[in-house]
Amino acid sequence: MTPHNLRHSYASQLLLDGTDFVEVAGLMGHSSPAVTLSIYAHWIKREKSQAQERLAAGIMGATEENSEEAQTPNRLMNV
Repeated sequence: MTPHNLRHSYASQLLLDGTDFVEVAGLMGHSSPAVTLSIYAHWIKREKSQAQERLAAGIMGATEENSEEAQTPNRLMNV
C-alpha cells in the first residue's frame, strides 16, 4: 500500500459516504471540485451500481425466504 493508494482510498470513502465533491476537493488539495469529479466520478458510479445490485439481491433473497415461509403453513395444513 502506497501513500498514493491511501489517498485514493480516503477520497473514495468520503465520496461513498456522501461527502460533497467540493469538500473532498478541499481536503485533497485539488485546484477545483472539477478535478475531483474527473478523477472519481466514474469510480463512484460503478460502486453505486454494484451497491444497487447487492441491495436488489438482498431484497430478492428476503422475498424468496418470505415466500417459502408463507408457504410452510399451507404445506402443514395440507398434510
